[in-house]
Amino acid sequence: MFNKVIGTWNLDETKFDSLKTINCNGIQDTLLKYSNQDENKFSWKLNDASQTVGYSSFLFVATVVTADNRYWTNVKSGYVDLVSTSDSKLEIVAEQANPEPLVEPSKSISKRNSEKKFEMSTSECGSRKSCYVSLKTCDVDPKTCNFVLSWDFDGELINYELTAISNSWVSVVFSQDQYLGDDNLVVCMKEQLSDKVSVIQYYKNASGIELIRLTASENNLINTQASFDLDRLITCKFSRPKESTKKLITDLTKPHFIYIERGSLGELIGAKLGERFQPSEYSIDFANSIYVPNTAASPRSWLIKVHAILGIIAWILLGSIGILLARYYKPLWPNHAVYSFRVWFSFHRPLMVFVTLLTLLSLLFALIEMEWKWSSGGNGLVHAILGIIVIVCSCINPILGALRPKPDSQLRCLYFWCHWLVGTIAYCLAVPCIFIGMDLSKSDIPNWCAWLLFAWVIFHIIVEIVLEVHYCCTFYRLEGNYNEYNYDYVKNKSLPKKHKNAPGYRWKPTLLFIYSIVTSVVVSALIIAIVVFDI
Repeated sequence: MFNKVIGTWNLDETKFDSLKTINCNGIQDTLLKYSNQDENKFSWKLNDASQTVGYSSFLFVATVVTADNRYWTNVKSGYVDLVSTSDSKLEIVAEQANPEPLVEPSKSISKRNSEKKFEMSTSECGSRKSCYVSLKTCDVDPKTCNFVLSWDFDGELINYELTAISNSWVSVVFSQDQYLGDDNLVVCMKEQLSDKVSVIQYYKNASGIELIRLTASENNLINTQASFDLDRLITCKFSRPKESTKKLITDLTKPHFIYIERGSLGELIGAKLGERFQPSEYSIDFANSIYVPNTAASPRSWLIKVHAILGIIAWILLGSIGILLARYYKPLWPNHAVYSFRVWFSFHRPLMVFVTLLTLLSLLFALIEMEWKWSSGGNGLVHAILGIIVIVCSCINPILGALRPKPDSQLRCLYFWCHWLVGTIAYCLAVPCIFIGMDLSKSDIPNWCAWLLFAWVIFHIIVEIVLEVHYCCTFYRLEGNYNEYNYDYVKNKSLPKKHKNAPGYRWKPTLLFIYSIVTSVVVSALIIAIVVFDI
């Protein structure tokens, strides 16, 4: 076999509508067929016969794509013999034939026939072996099982057995802490075109999604066995010494956290681990008999719940109303004042102060949950970065507000635009940050919450468009009552002379009331989901 692609396709593209060649390695070495409605005959040539010395056959490798999310790679043809042609070149004519049937990726995995196997896997848990299961009810009701990891220690080796529902791969991560990186993992991986399952050991660096596959000399797994059945159930067994002095092998003499993840065809192991990593609540000493019914699907930490609730209250409820007041309601209520302040400012200032305080408090709960460490990667890292930007901006704006210059100052315009820009950045990033947080495994809230929040975002955009169009159409009629203070009130110590009502004074307060009610209902529903649902 050769370690590089050789030969070219002998194809006249003008004769075929659904065939073309692609230059992938400096030569036209790749054939693309984008229709299965017709049959074609084409040939392949090896122009340099010296490359075939000692070899009489080759094989072709293909990728089959039926949809964006359904494809097969590394589909091999089997060995093909070479023959000589009249011009002393080697040529092969490869007619399309019926290939070996491809294994269709399963969209839904049935559990009906796997219940007995899960029941057998958990029957000795807590007595003869230790177990780590997908749900608390797994040992009582096998229908709720997604995976079971069991092990026992015979004095020399730790013997593992992993059973999981998957049509592609399942992995178990051994971590010294609760963060992904510098960890050892074992992957039971099914081949794409057969039922053969391999047990492979990897090492995961602290950065990136790449996995380092351990060589035969580095690998310490023994007694490996694996199988895959028609119930989409992967079962694999492996043993390993408890102690290890190798750099890339986890030393299990110390307690470790574990995490199990399953994947479908086409899902990258490292990427999925980075996005969903949530290890066991407690570290496990594999030399002792410990029954572990609480896993990554366990109830969420109350710290994460409080973190999410505070963020939603701060930015979806209080922040949204406070920003609308400052943007569209300054000219309203010109003949009223609250402690010398105009009505809009009397509500805007405390609302935004509470937003800052709740945001900082939310950060505190998140840091305590994460043990004052940075997120390891994936969506968790994106959520953390956006959250830090939001927190910084929400702290800057109150300081700007306290230092705002007088209305007749030349710096007033600069202050206004800086205050607006910082607030807009914070708000525009806070909402996506909340969306990303909903998708994290630690939050683990129902999917309908994201759709509910999405519907609210559409509602908010519609309200802003209505108010913005009205503002642009009536700007010339406004009298400029934008200042925080009602100076006439301060001067006279009583309500000043009557000003004309601003445009929209009849319906804009009603719209604000409706907006506040709808937003409060949405926020209340999200809070109930966060508190009540543990899925």
